[in-house]
Amino acid sequence: MAQKPLKPQLQLYLAQDRCGWLDASGVAHWDEEGDFDSRLVRCVEAAAKAWPRRGLRRTPVQVWVSGGLCRPFLLGPVAGLKGADEVRSFAQSQVADATGWDQPCEVRFEGDVTKGVVLATAMPTAVHARIEAVMAGAQLRLVSLRPWWAGALNQALQQQADLKMVVIDEPESLALLAGQGDDWDLADVFAPRPSADEAIRTVHRLAAGGSVQPEQSAWLRLGAGSAGALWPAAEPVQFGGQA
Repeated sequence: MAQKPLKPQLQLYLAQDRCGWLDASGVAHWDEEGDFDSRLVRCVEAAAKAWPRRGLRRTPVQVWVSGGLCRPFLLGPVAGLKGADEVRSFAQSQVADATGWDQPCEVRFEGDVTKGVVLATAMPTAVHARIEAVMAGAQLRLVSLRPWWAGALNQALQQQADLKMVVIDEPESLALLAGQGDDWDLADVFAPRPSADEAIRTVHRLAAGGSVQPEQSAWLRLGAGSAGALWPAAEPVQFGGQA
């Protein structure tokens, strides 16, 4: 049975240095002026006007954030934690050392940290709350708020399940994730993004240290197009970051 085409959905991309949104006809609109908050407000207001609500239903919106706003890190394993509150407290206690952020953060992860290493994400609570507030003020329904690198990682693994290293390349950050299956060895983000030469040296050093072959690796860059449920699209380049 043929799958039904995906319905167009309002998608926004937020980074520290830019904000963009995709209209229903597939045209991207970018804003790189001013500070983060002013760009966020302008983009959301413009998107809300272009995607009017239908009756009493607020327009749903998928928000992707950059690696500079939502960082990956590895969590666990740790024995002896009892209940969700202890697990949550442990996760919060790891954020500063893992990400370098000393501010309150929203931490999310899937899996059991008492049994193994899990991939976690951290986003400053103030940024998370501001995004939610601006969306609500524009009468938009926030259905998902996720790091763009997570969408790109899923895309890469769907195309090649045996990958051992994935590099997620955005204008302001460079995320590195290594492992296989649910066994994670590395999850880090460089923000601001290093220079091209430094990025290539860093990635090749980590790949060599983990005995990762080029055919077991993928390098995905923030693209200009759309990939259905992921916008902007994650465009593959040669491993080493060269187009």
